[in-house]
Amino acid sequence: ELFERVIDVDPNYAPAWYGKARATRAMANFGRLELDEGTALARRWAEHALELDPELADAWALIARMALIYDWDWPAARELIDRALDVGPSNPNVLEVAARYHQALGQVDEMLVYAERALGQDPLSKVRLEYAGDAHVYARNWDRALELYRKNEAIHGQDAWPGDALIPLMMQGRYDEVAERTDALLTWDNEIYFQLVSAYTLYPAGRRAAAAAGLDWVI
Repeated sequence: ELFERVIDVDPNYAPAWYGKARATRAMANFGRLELDEGTALARRWAEHALELDPELADAWALIARMALIYDWDWPAARELIDRALDVGPSNPNVLEVAARYHQALGQVDEMLVYAERALGQDPLSKVRLEYAGDAHVYARNWDRALELYRKNEAIHGQDAWPGDALIPLMMQGRYDEVAERTDALLTWDNEIYFQLVSAYTLYPAGRRAAAAAGLDWVI
C-alpha cells in the first residue's frame, strides 16, 4: 500500500515499482497471494521498474531470483545475474542471488565467495547473516556457520531464530547445547517448528522419549 502511494505521487519512480514487486513476491511466498499470480505480478512490476531505470540492480536481482527459484531456469538466471552484477557489483541483493545460483549448481567455492561478499556489504543484516550461515552449513564449515548464527543472535535477539545453530552444533557433537536450544524453542509461538525440530535433535542428545513424542505430534 505504501509503495502504491509513492507511485501515485510519482509513477516514474523506479524504486517504488521494485519495492511493490518485492513486497508482492513476499506475499506470494507466505501464502497471502496465490503463488503463480503473485510471482507474475512481481515479475511484471520489476520489469516495469527496469523500463524506468535499466540500472536498478535490485530489480535485476529480483527477476534473477524468480528465474532461479520459481522457474528453475538456470541459463536465464545466469544471464540475469550477469546483468545485475554489471550494474550493481557491490549490491548485496545481487551478490546473494549469485551465491544462491552457485549453490543450486553445487559450486560451493563460488557460493561462499558471493555469500561472504554480500555479508561484507551489509554486515549487520539479519538476512545476510542467516544466509551466510546457511551457506557455510551447506559447505560443512561448522565453525564459521556457528559464528555467523551467534553473531545474528547477538545483534537481533529474538528476531534471530535459535534453531539456526542446531545443525552445526549437532555436527560438532555438542548435544547438551543442542538440547538446551531445542528447549528454548518452547518459548516460540509456532508449535510445529518446535515439534519438528525436537523430533530431529533430541534423539542424538539422548532424550529419545521427547524426540518420539515430537515425531508422534507431527504425524
